[in-house]
Amino acid sequence: MKKVFDEERGEKYYLTVANYVNNRLYIQVDKNPNGELLDDYDYMVEVTQNIPEITIDKLNQVYLSDEISGGIKYKLLDEGFISKTINIIEYNGRKCHLVEVDLEKLKEYDKEGVEKFLELNQEKGLLNQYSLEEIKELLIKKEKLVYVDTGSEEIVVRYEDLPDVIVDLNYKLGSVDLKVYDYNNPSSIPILNTIGYFLDRCDQDVRKDIIERLVGLQTDEIEIKDYKVIDEDMLDDVRKSLENKMER
Repeated sequence: MKKVFDEERGEKYYLTVANYVNNRLYIQVDKNPNGELLDDYDYMVEVTQNIPEITIDKLNQVYLSDEISGGIKYKLLDEGFISKTINIIEYNGRKCHLVEVDLEKLKEYDKEGVEKFLELNQEKGLLNQYSLEEIKELLIKKEKLVYVDTGSEEIVVRYEDLPDVIVDLNYKLGSVDLKVYDYNNPSSIPILNTIGYFLDRCDQDVRKDIIERLVGLQTDEIEIKDYKVIDEDMLDDVRKSLENKMER
């Protein structure tokens, strides 16, 4: 049995935690102590809303829904479930407030829901990184690398992993338009742009290299392979270290 979140006029209300299809945090207030998401339940208010085209930085960040009443919002805020607004965006003609959620406190009210959310994001929501030694090996082998600009950050990946990266980032970040640049030949002109995980503009040679696998991933005919990303600062440090050794 879940812990009661609020009680008014003999009615008990609970918090239910789940995830949206892009793995972001979903929270609702309802009368259901079993934690099931029931569309036809006689009372259900969504605390969160999903805005997949807007990047968020942390797993515990959410945009508050327009549906929540002042009473619910103030209770969430006053009792420490959510932070004060850390950002406001304009979306579909309305202002949307970004807040952070205290997952440990939320776990007191729906432990199973929070643990499932964290488990899912541990499996699918994190990007594996190369170690310093692995980066060094990539540079020594002169592996072809590319910058991928997500709009909020840049990562470096192997060129051959590009189709998987394009599709995987869109699953993990929501629909995101990417710009990809050649690491070895820096230019202000990307070698490809995407709209979501579909190609928008793309160098012809690059398209020939990636299109078959990209289409297979988009149509779920093949699965995303395990790949790693390179921290840009680590990459610069290793590259400079190798250059210094060559100069000696």
